[in-house]
Amino acid sequence: MLDRIADLCAAFEATHGRPPSPMDMIGIRTAARLAAACASPNTNAEQSVRAGNCLHKTLKRLGLATPPAKRKRERMTVRDYAAAKNGAPR
Repeated sequence: MLDRIADLCAAFEATHGRPPSPMDMIGIRTAARLAAACASPNTNAEQSVRAGNCLHKTLKRLGLATPPAKRKRERMTVRDYAAAKNGAPR
């Protein structure tokens, strides 16, 4: 867990350009515990999902969570669309 705390502190400093305050450290320790709970083989699926959701919220509050990258939609030509609708190969 100490490795996770050190990694989160380094990420915090890189993101914010300052060391974490004592209040930030509470969030960092919480995030490290939640990450450990998610990775533990003793955690069942429901607990893992709950811990993961809490972890994301905690990281977001610390400014360390980024939204997932949006998937680029593939543009389809009218000819490709018609072929797909009619079952023809593209």
